[in-house]
Amino acid sequence: MLEQSVESLRIIYGEDLLISIKDLDLEEIEKSYFKVLTFFKETKKENASFFGRIFWSFVRDGYKKNYINSITQHLDLFNQTGLIYKKDDNLLDYDFPKLGTKIEELKKIKKYEDKLNLLKDKRSLEDNNRKEFELIDKMNEVAETLWKLWIKIQPKTITTQDKEKLSKYQGLLKMIVDAGNENEFNRSIYSKYMKMLADISHLLPCWAVTSLSAKGRIPFAPGIFDLVIFDEASQCDIASALPLLYRAKSAVVIGDPKQLTHITSLRKGQDYKLLEKNKLEDNFINWAYSFNSLFNLAATYTNNDMFVKLIDHHRSHKHIIDFSNSEFYEDELRVATNYKNLVRFSKEEPGVRWIDVKGQVTRPTTGGAINVLEAKKILEAIKDLLIEKNYKGSVGVVSPFRNQANLITKLVFEDSSLNKKISESDFLSDTVHKFQGDERDIIIFSPVLAKGISPGALNFLKSNGNLFNVAITRARAQLIVVGDIAASSSSKVDYLSRFAKYYTSLEEGIKKEKSISYKDLGLNYPKVANPGIVSSWERLFYEKAYAAGFKLIPQYQIEKYTVDFLLLSGEKNLVIEIDGERYHKNWNGELCKKDQLRNQRLFELGYDVIRFWVYQVRDDIENCFESLENWKNNNKL
Repeated sequence: MLEQSVESLRIIYGEDLLISIKDLDLEEIEKSYFKVLTFFKETKKENASFFGRIFWSFVRDGYKKNYINSITQHLDLFNQTGLIYKKDDNLLDYDFPKLGTKIEELKKIKKYEDKLNLLKDKRSLEDNNRKEFELIDKMNEVAETLWKLWIKIQPKTITTQDKEKLSKYQGLLKMIVDAGNENEFNRSIYSKYMKMLADISHLLPCWAVTSLSAKGRIPFAPGIFDLVIFDEASQCDIASALPLLYRAKSAVVIGDPKQLTHITSLRKGQDYKLLEKNKLEDNFINWAYSFNSLFNLAATYTNNDMFVKLIDHHRSHKHIIDFSNSEFYEDELRVATNYKNLVRFSKEEPGVRWIDVKGQVTRPTTGGAINVLEAKKILEAIKDLLIEKNYKGSVGVVSPFRNQANLITKLVFEDSSLNKKISESDFLSDTVHKFQGDERDIIIFSPVLAKGISPGALNFLKSNGNLFNVAITRARAQLIVVGDIAASSSSKVDYLSRFAKYYTSLEEGIKKEKSISYKDLGLNYPKVANPGIVSSWERLFYEKAYAAGFKLIPQYQIEKYTVDFLLLSGEKNLVIEIDGERYHKNWNGELCKKDQLRNQRLFELGYDVIRFWVYQVRDDIENCFESLENWKNNNKL
């Protein structure tokens, strides 16, 4: 890199590297250097001709005189390089090769300065991010428009003959569905249906079915589809998938092992007995139906180069997904949710709220645990959303316990004031199993856990962490937890206890962010929570910025991001990042993508962002301050 190529020169020319070439006419110096070089070479016997070497003792003084005259003529110009000689010095001792080295060094510095100046006129990474996000939005709009137009135009491209085929096919399919169990009449229709399927397959290239509904609708023949895609494969059992796999040439299996698996109807140990009966227990134990899903099975047969990890999360507000990311996904997810697409009744609303209620768990004579006070509080929260706040998004309630979900449904539908609002909000109150694969703008989670919970109910919660992961990630814009926060914090349900503590720290962070203000921190870089991550260049930038009149807040926390500096100006806030050699060494696609997503979040939260590279801070800090001043004057970069 160009910056690295001049790094060693800083030892020679000092930190004020660019001052070395500020007033130099390097082109003129180099031109003079080559003129003198001709005379310098003539002073060397080894460069002389055959006869010149024979008569060297007679001609050398003349060559030296010419060299000294030439050096003297250009000496003032050469002295500008820092290689200083006086005209009354013995110029035969002039270190001419060193002059050549100096000129090459200064040319490197000049090239570095030219690139640095060129950088000033280029659009910043942050401006590129803004443009990229704008273009993505436009591309999405264009893609949606094209799709709608294609759907509208496509039927007009079908020939009359193909339309007739589709009509007959539709009629036969309806007869098959209506006929129910196979009989003579049904088999006759089915035979015609199968023959016609080949004729219309080019008109219906993509089929969407459940694993159990393919029977009777799609011929049971090998490889009739090029590709079968299994979605929510962690909930799909192996046996149900086999007929579809048989019909396809290749398969894509999509799922999340951190979500719910399928519910088996086999008794414990029955699948092993079946394997043993068919002599499959040695080589096919991983095909056991009761504990292995299609996703888990596929993962064991997939090479690393065929395994794709989807790490960009686009559904939920950052506050919602951050806990799951840390608790279940080892912080591998990149939050790429576009907040413009979230239905929020206020941009100031956090992604997670907790309504604290001291309830009591009871268990009716039939069914599982319920918490009546919690359910009534949820009813109040729903009425507040839909009636008081006139919320226009969709709303759902999720609980680990069937009885609690049913009780909330009953309370909601018995309230006459909610009748119209419920249908408009696509309301659903159900267990987590019913919600997997579904989502709502706002999800209200009812944990039930409180005083009086039975050991059995507590054990159920303890052993179902994935259930909680699914429950909270059904929410897009906001997750509202209604329950006893103290009971959850102190419970032995580890994930729930950690979530309660996560919410408390989140709430404190939000309050701190809303109360943002500046107090004079002084000339020297102040004490911060994590001094180990502060570079010397950040400290230098802070001190020089303070001297220039810019009061910065260092190591400021915005959501989960710690930014180098925050500059306040009226209603606008500017994030300043100082990046250098360490940043370059780690520059790869992953870091770049994370940085873009972070910028997107900061933009959505109303922050402007500017990045200064170390070489700008080191060699062009006045231009950095000029950029800050322009932002303050214009409130934009």
